[in-house]
Amino acid sequence: MPGEIFTKDTNNNAAVRTVSVSAGAPESNKADIFTKDANGNTAVRVIAVDSAEEKNVIIVSKAMPTADADIMGQVHIYTGATGATFTRGYIYECVGTIVYTDTVSFEPATVSGTVVTASAGSLSNLAAQYISGDVSSIVSGTMTFDEAGDLWRFTGKDANGNTVGTFQLYTEDYRDAGFTFTGTPENGDVVAFTCDIEVASATYAWERLEP
Repeated sequence: MPGEIFTKDTNNNAAVRTVSVSAGAPESNKADIFTKDANGNTAVRVIAVDSAEEKNVIIVSKAMPTADADIMGQVHIYTGATGATFTRGYIYECVGTIVYTDTVSFEPATVSGTVVTASAGSLSNLAAQYISGDVSSIVSGTMTFDEAGDLWRFTGKDANGNTVGTFQLYTEDYRDAGFTFTGTPENGDVVAFTCDIEVASATYAWERLEP
């Protein structure tokens, strides 16, 4: 599990966790694999990992960084002095409240001719509720109807055609979110859409995690 493997190096970059090795390890292996940690002990060489891994570790912070979009999802344990904002020894997660708006264009379904519409912001905020990550990267997608469950499966894709996220909801859930359906959908109907999703507003904060 990444959370058990990765830690931070002295520059606060995600890295392989440092571990001690036996003194009898061959020198050639030490030269190729091992380095020294801050205490002078032989340790696993520090290597960089992508930023996604930084969200799978607890970062030790004597001074908490400013909560913003760049570190949203990071988890820190605070080791500084207890004050009005942070308590020493507690764990905090950087969370964000983001409001999106969208311009969306739906196409008729492939079988029955059902047309879906949504008021501004309906598609993006629904996607943000059920898809983790940056939903503003969604530029197109499909909604596929499952008649047996009265469900629509939503698939959002980015500009390169990669799937950003999927979810499925009942027709009534879509209506409650501001979608309207014209005509009667048939099983397997696919409603394609294109959209432009933008961040209307965003606020970030540190949220203390309860045990």
